Amino acid sequence: FLASGLSFVFSIHAEEKLYFVTATDTEHYTWTLNLIAGIHRFHFARLGEIAIYDLGLTKEERNQLNGLAYVHVFD
Repeated sequence: FLASGLSFVFSIHAEEKLYFVTATDTEHYTWTLNLIAGIHRFHFARLGEIAIYDLGLTKEERNQLNGLAYVHVFD
């Protein structure tokens, strides 16, 4: 991972569950769905949880996200 010239190296053991955290609102809802789809595609077997903080989702968007595997929306 490179950001502003800094590099970060991390190690993930194959048996460990993976946990992801992000935040979203209505404006970024579609991007969040794409993020979740990518996580599901590449890490589904090892997924522990995708925690999403609600920064302004509609009730319908929140319900749709909570209906996805391993996704939990928090206030």
